[in-house]
Amino acid sequence: MIFISLLLVNCGGGGGGVSGVVCLVNCGGTEYTSEYNNQGGLTLIGAGSINDAGYTGKDVNVAVVDSGVDQWHPEFRDSNNNYVNLGVAVNYSGSSTNGWYDGFGHGTHVASIIAGEKDGSGIRGVAYEADIYSYKIFNDSGTNGLTTDSLWSSMVARHETDSIKVSNNSWGSGAYDTNDLTLAQIEADIPNTLDAYQSAVAAGTIFVWAAGNGTPGVNIGWTETTYNAGLPYRVSDIEDGWLAVVAVDLNKKEPIYSNRCGLAADWCVAAPGGGDDPDNDGIYAAKTNTSTYIRYSGTSMAAPHVSGIIATTIERFPALTAAEIRTRILTNASYTGLTDVNDNAASSLTTAQKEAIWGQGFVTSDSTLARIGSFVYSKTLNYYDDNNIDLSDGKISLPSSLSNNIYSQLANEDFVVFDSFDGAHYTIKGKELFKNNSTDQTVTKIGYNHKSLQGDEKPTETKLLYFNTEKSKKPLSILSYKEGPNLSLATSSLWGNKNDLLPNSKLIGDNLSSQMELNLFQNKFETNMTSFVQSNFGNESEINGYGFNIQNNISKKLSLVSSVGKFDTVNTNFSIFNDMPNRKLSTKISDFGMKYQANNNIQGFYRTSYAEIDDIESTNLSFGFEDVNLNSEVFGLEYNINNTNKFTLGYFQPSHINSGTLSLVTPTGRETDGTIKWTNQVINAKENNDRLLFFSSIFSIAKNTEMLLNFQQSSDSLDELGSGELILNYRF
Repeated sequence: MIFISLLLVNCGGGGGGVSGVVCLVNCGGTEYTSEYNNQGGLTLIGAGSINDAGYTGKDVNVAVVDSGVDQWHPEFRDSNNNYVNLGVAVNYSGSSTNGWYDGFGHGTHVASIIAGEKDGSGIRGVAYEADIYSYKIFNDSGTNGLTTDSLWSSMVARHETDSIKVSNNSWGSGAYDTNDLTLAQIEADIPNTLDAYQSAVAAGTIFVWAAGNGTPGVNIGWTETTYNAGLPYRVSDIEDGWLAVVAVDLNKKEPIYSNRCGLAADWCVAAPGGGDDPDNDGIYAAKTNTSTYIRYSGTSMAAPHVSGIIATTIERFPALTAAEIRTRILTNASYTGLTDVNDNAASSLTTAQKEAIWGQGFVTSDSTLARIGSFVYSKTLNYYDDNNIDLSDGKISLPSSLSNNIYSQLANEDFVVFDSFDGAHYTIKGKELFKNNSTDQTVTKIGYNHKSLQGDEKPTETKLLYFNTEKSKKPLSILSYKEGPNLSLATSSLWGNKNDLLPNSKLIGDNLSSQMELNLFQNKFETNMTSFVQSNFGNESEINGYGFNIQNNISKKLSLVSSVGKFDTVNTNFSIFNDMPNRKLSTKISDFGMKYQANNNIQGFYRTSYAEIDDIESTNLSFGFEDVNLNSEVFGLEYNINNTNKFTLGYFQPSHINSGTLSLVTPTGRETDGTIKWTNQVINAKENNDRLLFFSSIFSIAKNTEMLLNFQQSSDSLDELGSGELILNYRF
């Protein structure tokens, strides 16, 4: 009963003759654009968008279950006349010719719509680098050779043998629609075939079916698909790998001939199949046993457009399962621009009416590529661990310790994220992924050290041992003890209350420490030299820094100062997430500067600092460093009214990474089971040439009370004020 009704679903309908017009190979010109435009269906589905993105169906096996494929047609040969994109041919038709011969002409036309060669002539396919497998089931007269359940099931089973990802079936019943046969009738006739379909779907094949049609311009299509296209309505465990396709013309209007989706609406879509006048508005594709082309119309022509889209989508999203690919096709289909056979716009119809005609809507390549859910960034080793960061809730915050120049570089880097809908991977720019926390709010504010109230001596300093020199007749410290932030402590004896005019890096951290400082010699060869050892505050047995300071008095006006030290800090966090512990960081810092005393009131000074950070290995949660160096500098002119009233105007360069590489382990995609694939993404640091203006002042306004006023230029926008502060400091 079933076998006698299996017919080709082409422009002639019911296995009858075909009509069309023939064009020579080069009639469309030799440019790729002309080749693309010759096949109007390509433009309608936007095939160029996915092809131009680099996805052409390469290495995706597509079975054309049809009347064979003419391997000699130019659409399946390269410029050297070699076969291209042809896999295996198997003959199930019962004829003596093999699967690479098409005496009827239907399969060749269909195959070229899917994978016609991009060569500048004729046409090109939707997925022009897909590999075509010819499963010939119709003989040269268009008669179906699948006359038994055994033969049919053998053909279906071959899909698994050949690792077929997409099976195009532009054929079906000419007698039965979706609702005509019961499950019992189907199971009685083709039990093995049903088992084979279920097995192939489970193995990852998507079966694309023409919905069926009458003869264009002659017969009116059914309100249901053929029973083949609608098989999931009766048979379980195949819907995940099943698609039915109805036709629209090149104006997206429903032609008279096309069957409708009906009961198959949940797995049915629309695609270009040509109009009711195939000679003029049919789909232009390869004509068998010639080097020419012909126009046909039918749902047979609509189905291969969808098969081509699926092939390119599989290449674009290799981690998605067949079911996920199919769901993506259905979900992103749209009713936009569709009109029914009576010129009713889809927008004027109810949802039920639209689904009955076009199922889920018209499919396009660009919509299939589109994100469906929100972008998420994978935090753990498997996408399905349900621990992804949803970017719709906000971007990922970069560590505030990273400088603006690093964010600027990261902003233009590519990063892989995933669609929360199905885990499809996408590439976005860093500026879409990361939030820059290195702003004016996090750049170190500079100004006079308001911890010192009298001269250049910190209140946290205690002299343990001192003596009078014969030359100066003043008490000189030999050994002193200090408490405070470790990096500031190291240079406090050199710079006094100008110590905090040099911007420090938040990358290094500044731990509260205790410091013992030993005066090695003073005024020897016009040079003063001290050494220091630091320990964690409250745990003086644990050394966390050491170094020495030198001041060389070149003249009465000019002094050169330098400080060299090595420091361990433990409050540094390079994580892109907030739940990571702090990390220990070892840093070597070299600090150089000069002071020039022009007169009793004016002093010019320059200071620069270089920090060399020990290498740290990157992870998927935090940044790593290799050969990283930090740099900052300040230049100022100080006007000293008296020892407690002074102000400085100058410029500074924020502390920043100026050389070396930063790295972060980032996703590149995932496996089908969700396992994330990673790469160590490297950013080569570049020098930051920004120089920002600042003003700082300190005035005594009453006994034990001072006022500090500080302003500095914005690092985000150089024509704006970045920060300003007024500090009143009272010593009890």
